[in-house]
Amino acid sequence: MVWEKLVDVDSGVGDISLPSGTFTAKQYLIFIMRIVKGTSLGSGIGSNVFQFNGVTSASYAWRYNDDGGADSTSTNQGEVRIGDDAGNTCLVRGWIMNIAANEKIGMGTSTIASNGVGAGNAVQRANAYFKWADTSNQITSIRYFNDTNATIGTGTNLSVWGSD
Repeated sequence: MVWEKLVDVDSGVGDISLPSGTFTAKQYLIFIMRIVKGTSLGSGIGSNVFQFNGVTSASYAWRYNDDGGADSTSTNQGEVRIGDDAGNTCLVRGWIMNIAANEKIGMGTSTIASNGVGAGNAVQRANAYFKWADTSNQITSIRYFNDTNATIGTGTNLSVWGSD
């Protein structure tokens, strides 16, 4: 299996979302995101959320846990959630099976810097398993945003790879 980098985009100053732009459809996708702590979240906690092909309708479902805790599920959502506490620096990775005639299924992990610095503060982790119920289109764009509409830090990066 040969992987091709499809897109590599960086956020700008004051951005509240990071769209990938359109990329070539592939049967398998990997996305990696470096999320830099933004400035406008304040004391609130938000979630790292993603949408595909600009679709905001209730066509997403996911299963999720934080730090190995109990699963929670959510259905008929307008986005996929991968990780809480988006006010901190995060590394998010996702894998998607992207066949047009099937629901798009995937999984994602998030490693989240804790609120303190130094080795005395452990990271947090989140795991998500998700689907997008579209059975007629392949994913050709991914949009990241924080569900509190907080600004994301300059240097936040989204890279997408694909393979057939």
